[in-house]
This record gives sequence, structure tokens and C-alpha cells, in this order.
Amino acid sequence: MAYIGKRPQDTFPAGNAVTATTIAANAVGASELAINAVDTSSIADGAVTNAKLAANSIAVTNIPDDLITATQLADNAVGSDQIVDGAVTAAKFGVNSVTSTKIAENNITVREILSGTIVAASIANNAILTQHIDDNQITADQIAANTIATGNIADNAVDGTKIASNSILTRHIDDNQITADQIAAATVTTTQIAANTIATGNVADNAIDGTKIASNSILTRHIDDDQVTGDQLADAIDVVTSVGVGGGSTNGVVISQGAISIKNGGSQSYIDLYCETNNAHYLRLQAPAHGSFSGNPTVTFP
Repeated sequence: MAYIGKRPQDTFPAGNAVTATTIAANAVGASELAINAVDTSSIADGAVTNAKLAANSIAVTNIPDDLITATQLADNAVGSDQIVDGAVTAAKFGVNSVTSTKIAENNITVREILSGTIVAASIANNAILTQHIDDNQITADQIAANTIATGNIADNAVDGTKIASNSILTRHIDDNQITADQIAAATVTTTQIAANTIATGNVADNAIDGTKIASNSILTRHIDDDQVTGDQLADAIDVVTSVGVGGGSTNGVVISQGAISIKNGGSQSYIDLYCETNNAHYLRLQAPAHGSFSGNPTVTFP
């Protein structure tokens, strides 16, 4: 082989004699680099930029642990597939970041609710049912005024201990509801009884004795016929004006002050005056027959 000028050994350095100073600037291109010839030590720090990375060329094994921070993540880059199960803890949630739309239905249980967290504003209208209220939890403090209606009270639930003193008024008592069983002994006095209220049917047999009758209250019109017998008459009767016996002014005896009138029902009147020995004899003073009269004679005893 013929050479024009110097021979190759005269032109190139000996083996391993090519250094950075020997290579002209920008003289080494991709075609001059052998496969796998560039290792980490050959790459300057900060020399690999986005433009140098091929799409999908960074694998998990290429990223050191704890290297990816929030600044490396694009918006909306992390989906549920990228999060390991159990990796999201309370510390990972921002304040007020969990809203009702983030919570699946029927997932909040008693365990997730802090004591005292549920207030009135948290409870929907008509949400509290009987099944939600424990026994003996409703006291007077929970019941609004005028809330308890008749339908809320069980039969026979209201006894004397539930009724305040002086609470039962006339308008609360239905007609014909007060019987003798409801009235305590010696409770009803004259102030409780309206005028002209006591009728014959209200008075028990033999209930009225002399102590119940006011003085001078028994008048003639109160005594039925033939009701006064000798038992009712005092031993000595003081006749103030007159007294009639056996018919009085028509066919009986009328005794008045200083006078006795003996009338009859169709026969002559008389007086029998008996002797002192066993009433064995009497002297009769008898009026004449009607036809023998010529006036009303007077007989004066000496």
C-alpha cells in the first residue's frame, strides 16, 4: 500500500494514547459510541434532562426510595391503582379533605364517630325513630310544653302521684263520674253543695234525725195525714191558740184558750164525766136534738 505523506503510525498516537485533548470538539457522535459504552461514570451530574429520556424509559428500579416528592408529581397523576392497599393513613388527609361525596354509603359506624360529635344540626328532620332511643332516656327536659296529648298516654297510666295538687277542675270531670267511692269521708260540706241540690233520692233512708232539722222548720204542710200519734205528743201540750182533734173545726174537737168545741159527723155531741172509782160510772152532758133547739142556749154552773 502506498502512502502519500506520513504513514499511519506516524499520524496517530500509539494505543491508549487518545485523550480528550486529542479528540476535536463535537467529534464523537452516537455512531462513534459502542453499545453499552457509556456508563454512569461517563455521564456528568445534571447532564441527563427530560429531552435525553425516551418515553417510558424510567422504571421503578431506576428510582431510589423516597426520591419522588409532591413536586415531582403532575396534577391528578396518582390514581387508586398507584396507591398500595393500607398506605393512606389519617396523616395523609388534609384538613376538611374528606367530604360526604368521598364516603361510601353505610360505611360510617359508631366506631368512626367521636363522642359529642352529633349535634342537632347534624340530624335530619324526622330521623330519630323509637328504635334509636334507649329505654328511660326521655325525661321532662326533653319534652316541649303542651306536647303530650291524650293519644300519647297509655290507659291507666295517670294515677294520683302524677296529678299536681289542685289540678283537677270541674271541666276535667265528665258527667256522672263522681260516685261515693271517689269522695273521702266527711269531705263534702255545705260550701260544696249548691242551693236546692239535695233531692229526696239523694237522702238515704233514716238519714235525717232530730239533729239535722233546724228549729221551727217542721210545718203543717210537711206532716202527712195521720202521721202524728200519741207517741209524738208530749205529756203536757201547751196550746198557744187552738188544737184540733179528730177533724177539728168540721167534725172533731177544737180546744182553744178558755173554750172547747165538740162537733160531730151526724150525731149529738156529748161529754162523759166518770167517777173516781175505776171509772165505773159517768155523768153524760149531751146536746139536745136538732129539732129541740131555738138558738144556742148557755148553761152556767153555780
